[in-house]
Amino acid sequence: GNEFTIALKSNGTVWGYGLNTNGQLGNNSLENSNEPVQVIDNNGNKLQNITQIGTGTSNAIALNNSGDVYTWGLNDYIVEKEVQASDTDNTTPNTTNGNSANETTNTVTEDEAVSENILKATKVANLSNIEYVNAYKNNFYAINNNGELFVWGENYKEITKIDTAVAISKIDNELLLGENGKIYKLSDPTKSVDYINEVCDISSSENHYLALTLNGRIYSFGNNESGQLGNLTNTDSENPTLVKTSDGNILENVIEISAGKNTSMCITEDGTAYGFGNNKNSNLGITANSDSTSTDSLSSSTSSSSTTT
Repeated sequence: GNEFTIALKSNGTVWGYGLNTNGQLGNNSLENSNEPVQVIDNNGNKLQNITQIGTGTSNAIALNNSGDVYTWGLNDYIVEKEVQASDTDNTTPNTTNGNSANETTNTVTEDEAVSENILKATKVANLSNIEYVNAYKNNFYAINNNGELFVWGENYKEITKIDTAVAISKIDNELLLGENGKIYKLSDPTKSVDYINEVCDISSSENHYLALTLNGRIYSFGNNESGQLGNLTNTDSENPTLVKTSDGNILENVIEISAGKNTSMCITEDGTAYGFGNNKNSNLGITANSDSTSTDSLSSSTSSSSTTT
């Protein structure tokens, strides 16, 4: 999250540390903490049997082994508010008050954004048999065992089921992974992205996307100002392009991908980690202190097991 961290232990408990201005640490407090504190539920009990977690900007989501979903931290949503609106009729003069028009007052409905802080992990009602959860900025996502996608939070009045073309297995920001191996966008969930099939994993930042295929190759598309698409250019691309090595060959045998802000990282079968994109502060872990438009092996990166940006 934004200046806070949520961690899931192997025993199914959840812990948080860092910024807590919106209750995103889930310990019934608004005090920041530089040491891990345990997330508790609405009854004051320690949150347990958790199998998956996710974080947004100032909130978090968790899934337990029974398919129940919990959220805490900043909770944004939309409510309908009745307001008074005046209509002016210029065809008939109003002789009682000297005006040349009659005014009538009507009640109309407008959407109003609401924000509240949830200080403890709260079970989300009307969701069941959930198998996957995630969060991005101020929105929450959940996918059930039928591949149905549900979204709620900022810009939503309630938990909303998204009509998709196929069953969905994963969502990361704007990108959806269908169980048919194709990828879709949340903004257009019925049309698959062209030129790419047999996708097994996805990762996305705010403005660029990565897709890992079953044959161990990475396709990338979106913004490319820092070379984060890894295709040897700085040109944005609406269509998926293959990630390449510095010698122009296609990067092969990839098993894990991660997209961050203007950066991308991945791991291959032999445990080597690669980075490409923004590197002005050496944040890719490669020796050059400049952006990289191709995959570069991270310094001392062999035997890596996971990567997060």
